[in-house]
Amino acid sequence: MPPKNKKARQEPSQDTLKHAKQLNGEMLYTYLALCKRELDTSKDTGSGLSKASWAKIREEYNTKFNITRELKYFSNVWFYQKAKYNAWTWLLRRTENGFNAETRTFHLSPKEWDALIKVNENVSTFRKGGLLHEDLMEAIFANRVATEHDKENKSKDVIDAEGFITPKHRVKAVQHSQTIHEQQVDGVDNSKEGLEHKKDEGATSGYKN
Repeated sequence: MPPKNKKARQEPSQDTLKHAKQLNGEMLYTYLALCKRELDTSKDTGSGLSKASWAKIREEYNTKFNITRELKYFSNVWFYQKAKYNAWTWLLRRTENGFNAETRTFHLSPKEWDALIKVNENVSTFRKGGLLHEDLMEAIFANRVATEHDKENKSKDVIDAEGFITPKHRVKAVQHSQTIHEQQVDGVDNSKEGLEHKKDEGATSGYKN
């Protein structure tokens, strides 16, 4: 008897985030160049690429490399590369003296790297090298990352003089503490409650006299 037909094995999907993270070399450059072209053509204002633009990118990319990638793959690559650029700018703001402008890489001690990675694990990728295709990445993501930072800072956080983000509730607590200190300079309570208490004492004192 002929063996029973078995279902053909399905190849594992290549459209996962894991595969999107592995994109590099010519394939990454082509992807970024296509994205920039579509952004320039559509004169994008920050809302992102249209469905028509993603369809063009998918078709040209698949044709050039003779592969089949679905739209989910291109979306995963977009968000991963944007997160990487976001981490890059975050690291630049915090390690000005540790950045080599000629090699476009960071030179930090293991202790400094460990401390930064604890705060933002996405920067670990720059421990071994710089940002691939930096010019293209900046052209595509700079405005988006800056806009997102502005919105986030206005709604949630405040940036202090050293560039560190402080939650607003902590800022309010500090401001409250400063107000109390100003009201009690030289041991004199100048707060509203303190002044009212003085007024009452004066009235009582005058009555007794």
